[in-house]
Amino acid sequence: MNVCARRLGAAGLVAGGIIAIGTTAAGPALAATTLVVDNASSSCSDGGPGTPARPLCTIGAAARRAVAGDTVLVSAGRYRGTSVDPARSGTSARPITFTAGRGARITGGPRAFALSGRSDIVISGFVITGTTSYGISVSGGRDVVIARNTVSFAGRPVPGSAAAGIYVRDLKGGQVSGNATHDNSSHGIYLLGTTTGVRVQGNRSYHNAYQYERNASGIEVNAPGNTIVHNVTYANEDSGINVFPGANRTVVTGNVSYDNGDHGIDNLDVSGGRITGNTVFRNCTSGINVEGTSSYYFIENNVAADNATGTVINPTPISPPHSYTNDCNRRDGNIGVFDSAPATTDANFNLVWQDGAGAEYVWAGTIFWDQSELTEDTGQEARGIFASPMFADPANWNLRLRQGSPAIDSANSAAPGEQLTDILGRRRVDDPAVPNTGGGPRRYDDRGAYEFQP
Repeated sequence: MNVCARRLGAAGLVAGGIIAIGTTAAGPALAATTLVVDNASSSCSDGGPGTPARPLCTIGAAARRAVAGDTVLVSAGRYRGTSVDPARSGTSARPITFTAGRGARITGGPRAFALSGRSDIVISGFVITGTTSYGISVSGGRDVVIARNTVSFAGRPVPGSAAAGIYVRDLKGGQVSGNATHDNSSHGIYLLGTTTGVRVQGNRSYHNAYQYERNASGIEVNAPGNTIVHNVTYANEDSGINVFPGANRTVVTGNVSYDNGDHGIDNLDVSGGRITGNTVFRNCTSGINVEGTSSYYFIENNVAADNATGTVINPTPISPPHSYTNDCNRRDGNIGVFDSAPATTDANFNLVWQDGAGAEYVWAGTIFWDQSELTEDTGQEARGIFASPMFADPANWNLRLRQGSPAIDSANSAAPGEQLTDILGRRRVDDPAVPNTGGGPRRYDDRGAYEFQP
């Protein structure tokens, strides 16, 4: 089922890309209106009824008119970003939905959508590119869903003009799901302020770059109590996923992060983090990094391979050329836990591997090349594995597991944040050819983001 439909529960069903309002357990819903926007129609008028025969010309006009339960359907065409902000909020049973028909594109202007203090709003299916500020921004409110949009080339890669693709501040609850955010001049997806209870799921975020300094990540989290699950982040200027100050109690689970200009998953000065079941491959520095004053972390069921090998990784442009140097000479290890973090961090059931040069594991500044030595010296990774994950085709970034991988049927299903499905939506399955050596109620979960299908 579509993520928007899951969020809306019984009140929302997805059909043909349009979120329609149905009935709830409390009784039949009130009649909802579909407001049609079509700036290519010769009969469009912002003073008209918003019907297919007499559509509105602008999304802003529909936003000023829409009430709880209404759907704004934007027809194919090119629209200018005008920082659309609905005049009203929806309700949990009757959200206001903005949905794009095939070929609807928002280009240029300050922002496409700029919600301020609005709740129960759905923004779905838009192609947004070339805005001078954020592609989509949300400030305040609750239970906003941003789903299945493509947001690219937000802002400009010069100081003072850089902008994230999707920017979320001070939101309580909601989803950022199924979006593609790429080539923005700041982070692809950015959560900050008091944003909490937001699920960032199933997004692809890549090739985001400030260009003038190494700073843009695929997903940047500076807000507490959010869940980052089943995303793919790659070829970003900085890390694939950053969990930075303010992002206490963040759960990062089931993600794939590779070929980024810093870490795969970076954690700095945060507490209570959960890093579970991710696949992290060939990033510039330590694949999974926990450092600074970070504390009370659990790191389990991850697969981290060929990170921090010494190879220079510059996946995005540097403008002007050579304005900074990204030599990858920073943190080492497929997994690295540094500074004061080791005292309260627990790590187990992870698989690490280096095909060539590079440290396997770094704990409290000490490099370990052997699992038994790591466990004997630190008490960590009693069920850890130092062996090749046997990826299907790593040269082409296919990081699924092959038959015989030691990651199969060896994870801890009781690990905090462990998911019932993998990144492709497949349920956990027992491979009858492999002994079940994992932990928890299901001893056959696989390590990493992909569940092998025997």
